[in-house]
Amino acid sequence: MSNIVVRFPADDPRLHTHIGSRCEGTISVRDCQAGYALFGPYIALLAGRYEARIRFAEGKNVRGDVVLDVCIERGARQVAVSALSTPSAESGQQSMSLEFVLGEAATDCEVRLWCARGAECSVAALELTYFDQSAAAVEQDSTDVRSPNGEPSGSYPLIPNFQPNVLLDVGAVAGREDPVESSRAEWTVGTLVGQALDASGATSIRAMTWRGSGFSLGPPAGPYRRPTLFGEQQNAIMEIFLPPGEWSLLFVQHDWSGEACVHDASSVRLVDLYGEVDRTSVLRLSVSSAGVHRPIVIEATGCRNPMSHGTQVWFLGAEGSVGRFCPERGRPISETCRLIDGIHGTFLTLRTDIGVSDSLAEHGVWEPKSVKVFQTLVRPGEMVVDVGANIGHHSLVLSNLVGSSGRVLAFEPQMQMYNLLNANIIINNRQNILPFRVALGEMEGVLAMYPISYDDFQPFGSLGVVAPEDANMIGELV
Repeated sequence: MSNIVVRFPADDPRLHTHIGSRCEGTISVRDCQAGYALFGPYIALLAGRYEARIRFAEGKNVRGDVVLDVCIERGARQVAVSALSTPSAESGQQSMSLEFVLGEAATDCEVRLWCARGAECSVAALELTYFDQSAAAVEQDSTDVRSPNGEPSGSYPLIPNFQPNVLLDVGAVAGREDPVESSRAEWTVGTLVGQALDASGATSIRAMTWRGSGFSLGPPAGPYRRPTLFGEQQNAIMEIFLPPGEWSLLFVQHDWSGEACVHDASSVRLVDLYGEVDRTSVLRLSVSSAGVHRPIVIEATGCRNPMSHGTQVWFLGAEGSVGRFCPERGRPISETCRLIDGIHGTFLTLRTDIGVSDSLAEHGVWEPKSVKVFQTLVRPGEMVVDVGANIGHHSLVLSNLVGSSGRVLAFEPQMQMYNLLNANIIINNRQNILPFRVALGEMEGVLAMYPISYDDFQPFGSLGVVAPEDANMIGELV
């Protein structure tokens, strides 16, 4: 069978690297984290049978395991993938090949070489072979091919009917215009909130803006117990407006994670978020911010590591010298408070409450199983006691059930929660709820609760009273 071979040397601008470095016409990987040593060239191919072959530099054997795969549709569709292995040597030079078949023409064929953690290799070239019964055997360097008018061009390989392809840089892997310049008319806008330190060392609640398309608020993930921003389609993109300086972007790293393309003030990078199976960790990516006039851009490319099960991107937040800032649910109305629209009412809550308030903001309800029990047992006209009313979610649920002829006695000992309870009674116009700032127990007296800071991000329920052995830890008296 005759064939046509197109060779892309490692220094071809259509070939990119995630973990490697370019040196003397090769792409070299030395004892790095897991990731892509090579990906590209994003060229158009006819339907037919092909072979992709990685040629490694002579005298520099591959150490460790690598995976070769071929993708189309901007990385969203994997055509073929090799087993995890160490390449064999041919005449003293190692190479790795993978045959694949295209049932129809593709416009953006991508070959990727993934290296396991600690692997070492030195890539000399990528070769694409087109098997064609009618073609004479030809071997051609892609840097010396000619366009239809006879002029030299690096965009027209000699495979029949190859079409020119835009030379993609790392930031264009998703196949779109520069995201910073794209339309934002229908983007979602939200906030990242955190506790910031000022020059004097005092703390305050501070928020930063994000906006995007294809990213949405997701459930808590990772170690911070805070909401996340989630995207996995290749069109998902968001901008984060950070003060100038050095920051760390925080991502969830697990076996369903894909790739993200990150644009900061000084670079554009592809980031492999894949993590080991059954292990979830946090990946910290250092970025430079030029200020809010030039946001940090994060794209979900829709591509993935060959070992990953998906293309998910979970963004946890941004961390800098002033503090850590995570996605926020609800509508901020002041430095300390936000409004949350729930199933059973609208609630004024603290922005730092990651317990009742965050759960209510995510699901629209707090403790739905308890609500179902209330709906089964409580009847109109009854008097019901809510012990530990917190911000008043259950009090409002019970208020609806007992109706105007019933009463809800709401007891909440924490002053800050009691204040929010009263506010939510008024916001929702509930005249059948009677609030009391007392704790209920078997005897009358005064007790001390454990101290708590409402400026810290934490749950504010189930505070408890100080035990005798902890008498040095005294908070509010009730």
